[in-house]
Amino acid sequence: MQFLAIFTAVFLLCNQLGLKLNHNTGKGRILAVAVCTGTAAAISLLVASLKGEWYRADMLPYSVAYACIYFVCTLCCYKAYELGPVAGVALFSSAGLVFTVLFGVFVYDEPFGWLSRTGVACMLVALTCLSLPERIQNHEKQEKKPYHRLWILLGIFIMFANSGGAILLKVRQTKAGGEDAFAFISLCYVFICLISSLTYAIVGCKQKGIRQDFTDLKNHVGALTLQTAGNAGTNMLATYLSTRIDGAVLYPVQSGGGFVLTVLFGFCFFKERVTVWKIIGLILGVGAIVLLNL
Repeated sequence: MQFLAIFTAVFLLCNQLGLKLNHNTGKGRILAVAVCTGTAAAISLLVASLKGEWYRADMLPYSVAYACIYFVCTLCCYKAYELGPVAGVALFSSAGLVFTVLFGVFVYDEPFGWLSRTGVACMLVALTCLSLPERIQNHEKQEKKPYHRLWILLGIFIMFANSGGAILLKVRQTKAGGEDAFAFISLCYVFICLISSLTYAIVGCKQKGIRQDFTDLKNHVGALTLQTAGNAGTNMLATYLSTRIDGAVLYPVQSGGGFVLTVLFGFCFFKERVTVWKIIGLILGVGAIVLLNL
């Protein structure tokens, strides 16, 4: 059963690659979110119905709040992948675990031993290393080229947004005793699809090019498939395995493994520049994710 945890890392990689490879712009990205989450909603609704799970009234506020966070965060991810390296965005996405851990410590009195403390420190140092400017060759001299400031701001927002979403899920599942998890996930996807569809309809009424948006969507069907399969697969498989595999095995494999695979793809296939500081930052980042999940 434990070998199935590897697939959660693979699904996470698929989601990151789908976001990176989707070159839709403007309101076309909103349409892409609507299509991806609509498909994920249909899949998760089917799974929830097959398992006979029930929808409860307490799911509504949490699912709406999660949907709003997810929608804005995904649009920010599109832009961040456009401006910066895959490895950096992936680490920002995983760095939200720091705040999730601190929330559990102060709200639910969860233990915060030396492993967790070391993990928080490593994550902060890793983010600092990845944010350092690069040296690039420019004629006969070297000059520092900092990352786009917007990329840094987007990465910070993604970090907090992912943490906020994880905290919402933790609070709701704790109150529900872990029951009807697939039903809750499907409801979240339904609201994300509704929000993105409504937003696209409003923006589309004021702008032209709706036909072109659907054409671009068709041209990026591969990236959309990766994003949909990765997002839905990660959430549903991790939920299924959460009561069947010890958390010390599942979550390090999911977060750390998915992060490592994303970084390797960035270096090997997107030809992203490798520097000493990036290598140090990535090693510390992987170590932090593992430590925080032990």
